[in-house]
Amino acid sequence: MFSVLCSGVTTLIFVLFKKILKQANSPHAFGIALMGSLLAMLSPFMDETFAWGATIHYFISAGAMMLAWLLIIKYVESNRLKFLIGATGLYFIAMFSLEIAFVFPFIIAVYLFFCPKTYKVSIRQSIYILLPQFFIIALYFILNIIIKGTAVGHYGAAVHLNLSPPFLASQFACYLAKYLAFEHFRDFPERDKVYTFLQRNEIGYLLFTILYILPIIIFFIRFKRMHPVWRVGFVLYFITCFALLPTQNLYFMYLFRTENDRMGYFFSLFLFMGVSYLFIRYLKWVGYLILIVYGIIGIHYLKGEIGDWKQTGDVVRTLTNEYTWQNNKGKVHILCLGDNMNGVYLFKNYKDTTFFSEYYEVMKSKHPSNLQQYMYWTMFSENDQTNAYKINDSTIQVDLLSGGWLMNNGLGAIDYETTDASIKVNQQKSSYKITFKHKQPDDVYIYESGLHWKQVNDF
Repeated sequence: MFSVLCSGVTTLIFVLFKKILKQANSPHAFGIALMGSLLAMLSPFMDETFAWGATIHYFISAGAMMLAWLLIIKYVESNRLKFLIGATGLYFIAMFSLEIAFVFPFIIAVYLFFCPKTYKVSIRQSIYILLPQFFIIALYFILNIIIKGTAVGHYGAAVHLNLSPPFLASQFACYLAKYLAFEHFRDFPERDKVYTFLQRNEIGYLLFTILYILPIIIFFIRFKRMHPVWRVGFVLYFITCFALLPTQNLYFMYLFRTENDRMGYFFSLFLFMGVSYLFIRYLKWVGYLILIVYGIIGIHYLKGEIGDWKQTGDVVRTLTNEYTWQNNKGKVHILCLGDNMNGVYLFKNYKDTTFFSEYYEVMKSKHPSNLQQYMYWTMFSENDQTNAYKINDSTIQVDLLSGGWLMNNGLGAIDYETTDASIKVNQQKSSYKITFKHKQPDDVYIYESGLHWKQVNDF
């Protein structure tokens, strides 16, 4: 299903931009659209959207918007109302699938008013196209207020309405470095230097001037005298800027080489189309060659990402199948469990202390025994190992023998205490001691080490 969705959106973006570029009388329309759509589909940062079931709404929303755009073009060409009704219905689906669709009316407005075409779009047609879309956005906010008690849902107003110019510009530059320069695949100290530099406040103001103010000034001052090649290039750039806006002010993750890649999915569809246009339109066959080499590099990194997702799948399935304590009379204490592998989700935990049971119930179709989870750890491969052993009658020590570091609540591990246990983490986040206050004879104490469960004996 995900293969169909992914290739379907890629096909739609190809068909759409081949049509738009032909409207603009651009040579190499087929080649530009083909290379741009393939680079987007084969980007190593496509992995999370494709492999994680929770991201299906990205494909649905993006696909509905691309179909709506094609129907809008049909409506403008024929002035037949059925195409406009279809486009509006598809936008409704996109908007109520995922908030990335907020920017669609603005993208369409840029297309209608600035993209060179072989025909003119009337003001009346533009109003008929855009007004229902803004009504759907208003309906979204109204329903949010009625159902959730706040107009801005998902991550909340404080996050989504952070529109600080230097912050947004720095975020945009970080996404460009990630997607175009493969910055995420450098060792952490190197990528940390790059992203930390880009996120400095004074650099943000400079980037805002370069990335936003100057392009807008140049475009509007020289719009009437601008060569169609430049005009199309600027339009593609502005559309790309709009496409990133819904996720631009969300947390930019670079601690791991994978995680939050889905945030740039919609943006990447337009980014790579713009890159393809730039290289092929100006360098012709040399541009094709450069893009092919660039695509091969991307596929190389994509293979590594696929390997991580495969290994995490192996770990999850093996641990679920090897869990044999479902009929245990006492409580099952899971001392340590994988949170992620290079950022790819394993048993991702945010304050949920029984997350493994959800996997077990879905994959095994039955409820596990009463269990409690305490600590998580980051893995680099399925061969990473942990060890746990008895210190005294009430205390167990857990050590990471390889891999990354201990975590809880999605962050680096800290000491904490519950009514049943007390946990002390060492400074390096590589081991911890857990003291149980109310041991029971039938309780068991297990932990993940690589692909397998291990049990603390004689405790």
